[in-house]
Amino acid sequence: MVDPGEIDRKARKKRAEAQRAREKAAETRLEKFIKRLKKSENPFHRFVYHVLNIIWMIYMGIVSFVIWFTAIFSG
Repeated sequence: MVDPGEIDRKARKKRAEAQRAREKAAETRLEKFIKRLKKSENPFHRFVYHVLNIIWMIYMGIVSFVIWFTAIFSG
């Protein structure tokens, strides 16, 4: 007789694999580029990744500040 827990584990594993395949298929070229930079062993690539990460954090900080500032003064 088949264990119900084993069937459940297999189903979860199959769903997780399908989810990973969908995420990989939906990945944009920019996301692939950033992932390659992050995993690279080349010191320059790692430097570029950190610079892009800092630029992104500054951009998101400015955007959130503008949203917050607008919300405060709009009423």
